[in-house]
Amino acid sequence: MGLLLDEERMLVDCACQGDVDAFSALVRKYSNAVYSTAFSLLGDFHLAQDIAQEAFVKAWNNLNCLEERGKFGSWLFTITKRLSIDWIRKMNKPITTLQAIDHVPDPLSTEETIEIRERAKTVWNALYSLEEKYRQVTILYFMSGFNTREISKFLNISVSSTESRLRRAKEKLKLELISLIEETLIKNKVDEAFERRVLERLQGVVVVYIPAIDLAQSAEWYEKFLGYKITHKGDIWSLERPGYLKIILCEFGCASHPIQFNRSYDSTAVMMIGSPDIEEYHKFLKQKGVEVTDILDRGACGKSFQMKDPAGNRIMVDYFAPAFESNNRSND
Repeated sequence: MGLLLDEERMLVDCACQGDVDAFSALVRKYSNAVYSTAFSLLGDFHLAQDIAQEAFVKAWNNLNCLEERGKFGSWLFTITKRLSIDWIRKMNKPITTLQAIDHVPDPLSTEETIEIRERAKTVWNALYSLEEKYRQVTILYFMSGFNTREISKFLNISVSSTESRLRRAKEKLKLELISLIEETLIKNKVDEAFERRVLERLQGVVVVYIPAIDLAQSAEWYEKFLGYKITHKGDIWSLERPGYLKIILCEFGCASHPIQFNRSYDSTAVMMIGSPDIEEYHKFLKQKGVEVTDILDRGACGKSFQMKDPAGNRIMVDYFAPAFESNNRSND
């Protein structure tokens, strides 16, 4: 799927030079495969996500150790498997139950809760009844989005072995169990939010999530009036400017993107920026039609004002803001 071998080698080469965008393409391709690998050993969706994130971070930090650039996938598989086994040994917990099912309706009735728990138990008991090599291929097949050829490359085994293991697994499971397993695994795939969390950890920056009614309009506004540089991938609009908080814009009310502040109609600002000349910046914004408050003179504390972005989010402009932001970054 997705990347050809030469393209992947090129991405790995670029990532080795510190190109985060190149590595993000690799994360996008392998996220569910790595997640599937961890889940096949741990039996817990939430924990598997944590281990998968750790695997990508470890891969990023050790990319120069990868001698064969064309074997990035199988190298990543080995890292994930070792991290999972290390966790099991450290916690001294055998994997016997499925502990977490995502994407369930809320609120739940007692009957629905019992049904979901029983379904989870049924799915994991069925998977756990398989030998690890069969369980691994089965989960990868339904969760990774890979075909058998890609699974074989990821596991560093032959295509015939992959096909044989998948066939044996299906023979051991009843037809209705296969359907239930497929439904459960597909429902719990990771999405772009997982990629975003991995990249945040790699970049080590403070991020503020700001809701927008029109993502493109808000991105252009932040570029024009605050000097941010736009990066747009899928539904992720990322804005960056040296010395300032990183911004990720998200559609207002979109549950897939967490918002780290309470949207309200009071004077609470979503972020703070600095300006060396409050009066001149205030005048410029007014001339461009940006909604701004009057300048507040706080005496020895300096002057400040607030502006509104296209979605109505308030941004504080303060002469002392650069020092404030520097402190935030150093405490992160």
